[in-house]
Amino acid sequence: MIELQEEIRRTRQHLSRLESRYYKAQAKTVRYSQRERVELAKRELSKKYPNIQFSNRDMNLLRLVGTLPSVPLSKEKQETARAIAARYK
Repeated sequence: MIELQEEIRRTRQHLSRLESRYYKAQAKTVRYSQRERVELAKRELSKKYPNIQFSNRDMNLLRLVGTLPSVPLSKEKQETARAIAARYK
């Protein structure tokens, strides 16, 4: 029983390392800086809502999660939590 628990622990550690490598590789493929992605998201929102004004709080939110790719509404909460976790790792 203890052997299985140890194997599960090692497998989880390995999975965690693989996820970390994946996210680092994914970040390297993105050619825009965070500032550029935020500005792009800001422009898209301004086109959709012409009278919108962005406060510092709004900009912080855009920096945090506003540059994620589009995700289905059912997975939005999970993706937002993942983005927050990745940001503060």
